[in-house]
Amino acid sequence: MATARTPDKPNDGFLSRLVHGVKKLVNGSFESQVRTGRTALEMPSHSLAPLQAPVIASTTGPCAGLCQLQAELDTPTHESGTEVAGITHWFRPQPHVDGESISLYEHKAGSTQHHGDPIADVFAIVARPNNCIMAVADGVNWGIKPRLAARCAVHGCVDYLNSKLFECPKSPCTTQDVFHDILRSFHSAQKLIIQKGGTTTTLCVAVIVELQQGKAGGSSKWGLCVVCVGDTLCYVWRKETQQVHEVTSATHLGKERNPRDSGGCLGCDLGDQPDLSNLLCCYVPIADGDIVFAVSDGISDNMDPVLLKEAASDATPTPTSTPSFETIPPFPLPADPTPNAGLQDSTQLSQLPILTPEQRQAHVLSKLSNMLRDRNVACNFNLTATGVKDAVITSAIESTEEKRKYLEQCWQEQENCEMTLSEKRANDRKIGRVVRTLPGKLDHATIAAYRAGKCIVSSEENVKRGHSATHSHVMNTAVAQSEQTRRHNKTFAATEKASVI
Repeated sequence: MATARTPDKPNDGFLSRLVHGVKKLVNGSFESQVRTGRTALEMPSHSLAPLQAPVIASTTGPCAGLCQLQAELDTPTHESGTEVAGITHWFRPQPHVDGESISLYEHKAGSTQHHGDPIADVFAIVARPNNCIMAVADGVNWGIKPRLAARCAVHGCVDYLNSKLFECPKSPCTTQDVFHDILRSFHSAQKLIIQKGGTTTTLCVAVIVELQQGKAGGSSKWGLCVVCVGDTLCYVWRKETQQVHEVTSATHLGKERNPRDSGGCLGCDLGDQPDLSNLLCCYVPIADGDIVFAVSDGISDNMDPVLLKEAASDATPTPTSTPSFETIPPFPLPADPTPNAGLQDSTQLSQLPILTPEQRQAHVLSKLSNMLRDRNVACNFNLTATGVKDAVITSAIESTEEKRKYLEQCWQEQENCEMTLSEKRANDRKIGRVVRTLPGKLDHATIAAYRAGKCIVSSEENVKRGHSATHSHVMNTAVAQSEQTRRHNKTFAATEKASVI
């Protein structure tokens, strides 16, 4: 019988760094500035600089994003030049405004399609000279209905905010006014989900606004207003310290991360009512050059040391016996498996450091900080939203590559074997046991990022963009999709090759 595990002592290498990180997390200056609550009245009321309305960059996805509201079709639902969610021309990303959604699931045998298709995440970003609206939604479970819920949630919020913040006679004057508008936009999102017949989705909406100088409290020039429900989270990379901090940590701080439970959602969770159990409003001042990014759990979960098999949770029971060889499928494993592939023995599990939820959170922030610090150096200390997006997406792909490669070979071998239904079910169970020992979580992964700072686009560039935006919307969608595919084809090439051997 395996002996009970006890937490490592604070001076043990790996854990001591995490304990130190937790102390910094609790006592750090950034965290002390974050204000949280469940209503707009609980949020600070800082005066805003007049909000400027001209759109200088906008993007949505995956594929045509908000421009695809029909549940059954993957074709655009509007003609070129038609307004969608208050924006006439989408697909105008810039280095300071960017986002992406991908599938981390394995390819189906002999196909370019992924298990778990269609991607049920949706994002949208609209940037103006001194403000930005950013939204990310993650449809709960697989299928068309969760994707529809996510599309409706982002569409409802962005449409409402574009109207309320810029087209109404009275624009918000304070950060508290902004929170009132974001919360009302959640109501608009909920109504649209029910109207269109979607199911449930998480949602995180961030509005970055310029603060009126002299009334902002301190030297920060920008205010970050975030409202979220579920496990879609928001982070900030501070240019001054090159550290990543989570703005929405109060939604899960001290709780065990549960990839199967989002914690809350919009849509028809309780009849026609949403589950607002973990709805949270967050405010924090930020500075020029800071980068705000919102991510779905396909990103954040794949930063967690427990899900990456680098540590064990203090709530995880220790196995009392070693699984038998019957857990190994009756066909070869992928060539050159990494050491984690055999992480089934109770002795190995007992040697992993045991982490509390706070220590796991500190590890996530440390990993993100190190990753973006390296990317910032590679970018000659000019990190952009695109740089953050590329680094985070690449990390998620690499963290799940072993599991994805293994499953693709399994399904290909199964496709080539003749099995009865009962044999197939038994084999699937065996595959499942092995998969649980491999690092990472296969999911849809989405990030939307924005770098704070005033941006002015020349008249010449506006004319050029306006001209290109009048081209076919289908062409815009194809270009955006092909660019994302090209960027990740190299990473997935080895996996695709393994699946057809």
